[in-house]
Formats: sequence, structure tokens, C-alpha cells
Amino acid sequence: MFNILLIIISILLVNPTVSFSSDIRFSEYDFSVNGFKASFPVKPVIQKTDFKDGGYSIGYKSIVSYPPSQYSIFSSNLNKKLFDDIAIKKYLEGFVVGMTKNMNKAKIVKSTHTKYMGYPALDYAVSYVDQGNILMVRDRKSVV
Repeated sequence: MFNILLIIISILLVNPTVSFSSDIRFSEYDFSVNGFKASFPVKPVIQKTDFKDGGYSIGYKSIVSYPPSQYSIFSSNLNKKLFDDIAIKKYLEGFVVGMTKNMNKAKIVKSTHTKYMGYPALDYAVSYVDQGNILMVRDRKSVV
């Protein structure tokens, strides 16, 4: 079974001057049944969605109330490889551009192609305005 792992680590900053290093403590969680370990600030809620072709998707979401933050990993396990590396890079770029269309005064402040486990990935940061507050999403997206 071909495994697609979308890594999403989103940090919403109400006050961009908040220091995260002293405020949030991470613990490692073992998801070896899906081939990885990850650190979260609180135990993540896990949700599985089955696909018609026999594949499935699993989301791991950890929410912190202060500073308001969400840390997530989404893993989709498919029965076959659907995309080549060039298509994945275009998909990742398009995802970020599409995401900003639904955000007020959104700006892509970082977009850097990288690799995760040898597969194409995109590190990005987007700023936007919500209820008068400037918020920031920092993320790495990858399809493995």
C-alpha cells in the first residue's frame, strides 16, 4: 500500500511576540503502526476516514488554548501511487495559494521547496487578518 503523509503543523499567533519555547512542552507519541513518531504539546485526537478503494486517511490533531495553536498530522494510505514528484510540487504550491484565497488580507511570506523522507515537501508561512488580529500559519506540507 502506498503511503501519503501530509505533515501539517499550524501555529496561529494572536500575538506574534509570544515565546513558544518556554510556554509549550512537547511529548513524543509513537504511531509506529503508521510508520512514524511525532511530538505534540498534548495527546492528539485521532480520526480515521476509510476510502472506497480500500485506502484510508488518519488525522492526528493536538490543540493548545494558550497561545492558541493547533498541531496536526494527516496521513493518507492509498492502494497505489497517484502522482509523480513534479505534480506533487505543483499540488503543494497550489494548496497554499488556494488556502490564502479564503483568508482576509492573506500574504504568503515564505514558500520553500524541501524534502521530507526523500519526497517533495513545501515549507511555508502565511499571514492574514482575523477580527483585527494579524495571525500567522507556519506549515510543512509533504506527500510521501
